[in-house]
Amino acid sequence: MGSQAVSRSVERALRISILDGILFALMLGVSESYFGACAVALGHTDTALALLATLPLFAGALAQAFSGPLVLLLGTRRRLVACGAFVQALSHLGLIAVATLSVHSFWLLLALVLLYYVSGMMIVPAWGAWMGALTERRNRGRYFAIRSTCVSISMLSAFLWAGYHLRNAAAQHDLSHTYALLFGVGFVARLGSSAMLFNQPDPFPARADSMRRVLARTRSAVRSDSFRLALVLGVWMLGAHVSIPFYAPYMLRTLDLGYEGFALLCAVQLVAKTIAFPFTHRLAARFGLERMLVGSIAMSAIVAFMWGSATGLRGLVLAQLLSGPAWACYEFASFQLLLNSARPSHRVEFLAMSASFGGLMQLGGALLGSFLLSNLGLRYREVFLVSAMGRALPLLLLVPLVLELRAQNARSLVRAVVRSRD
Repeated sequence: MGSQAVSRSVERALRISILDGILFALMLGVSESYFGACAVALGHTDTALALLATLPLFAGALAQAFSGPLVLLLGTRRRLVACGAFVQALSHLGLIAVATLSVHSFWLLLALVLLYYVSGMMIVPAWGAWMGALTERRNRGRYFAIRSTCVSISMLSAFLWAGYHLRNAAAQHDLSHTYALLFGVGFVARLGSSAMLFNQPDPFPARADSMRRVLARTRSAVRSDSFRLALVLGVWMLGAHVSIPFYAPYMLRTLDLGYEGFALLCAVQLVAKTIAFPFTHRLAARFGLERMLVGSIAMSAIVAFMWGSATGLRGLVLAQLLSGPAWACYEFASFQLLLNSARPSHRVEFLAMSASFGGLMQLGGALLGSFLLSNLGLRYREVFLVSAMGRALPLLLLVPLVLELRAQNARSLVRAVVRSRD
C-alpha cells in the first residue's frame, strides 16, 4: 500500500472512530450511567451496589490482561475490538428482560453487568494500541480533544434524555418498562458502534506473533520504569472508588432528589466536562500532560471533600461544576501519558496490565467504602471525606514521578537536537 493510500486509510479510520465514539457514548448515557439507579429501584442494598459498581470493573480489568493473547487468537486487533463491542451489545438483551420483568435477583443482574463490562473492557488495550498507531504521525492531542468533545456531547444528550423519561416513569410508577426502553436504545447504539468498528481500517496491523513473545512483552511492560505511573494511578483509583459507588444511593435515598434531581445534578458534571474537553489540548500544550494530571487529581480530592462537607444542594452543584473539568483533564492526560510511556511494540500488554491493576484497586476501594458504611457505621458524607484523603495521598508519589518524567523528556529533547545538528 502506497503512502498516499495509507494516509487516506488513516484519515478514514479516524473519522469512523469519531462516529463509533458517538454511538458508544449514546449507550453510556442511556444504559451504563443508570445501572446504579436501576439497582436502587430494584431494592438492592449498599453492599450489593458496591459489588455491582466495582466487581464487574475488576473482572473487566482482569480480562484486559488477556487482550494480547486474544489478538493472537483472532488474528487482528480490529476483530477483537469489534467482536467485544458486539458481545457488549448482546448483554443488553438480558438487561432488557430483567427490567421488563422486574427481576429482583441480584446475582442475575450482576452476571449481566459482568458480561457487559468484561466484553467492553477486554478490548480497551487493543483499541488503545490501534488508536496509538493511527495517531502516531498526527496531532494526537488535538484529535483526542475533538473526539472526546463529540463523545461527551453525545453522552450528555443521551443522559438527559434518559433522565427525562425516568422522571415521567417514576411519576407514573412505570420504571420497569422505561429501563427496558433505555437498555433497548443502548443495545441499538452499541450494535451500530460494533458495525463501525468492523468497517474501520487498520492500515498498521500487528505483525505475526507467538504466545511466547506476548508473555515476554507482558513481563517487560510490568518491569519497566514507565509502569510506575500505572501503579500511582491505581493507588488513586483505590481512593476514588471508596466513594464513587455511593453517589447514586446518596442522591436517591438520603437526599431523596428523585430521578429528575439525580439526572440534573449528574448533568451539571457532564455539561462542565463537555465544556472543558475542547480546552484540554491547549492546557496540555501550555502546562504539559504531567502538570495537568497532577492538577486533575488534586481537583478530584477537592470534589470529594465538597461532597462530604456540603450542607445544601448549592454546594453539590459547585462540586459537580469542578468535577467535570477534573475528569476531563484526568482522562485526557492519563490516557496519553500511559500511551506515551509504553513502547509501541508493548502497547497492548502495557495498557492491559495497567488496566488490570487499576481494576484491582477499584474493587478494593469500593469494598473499603462498603465496609466503612456497613461495619463501622459511617455515613455517606463521612465516606466521601475518607475518599478525599485517599485521592490526595497519591500526589505524594506522583509529584516526584512527574518531575522525573519531565527531566527525562527534557534530556530526550536535548539529545534529539544534538543528533539533528550532527
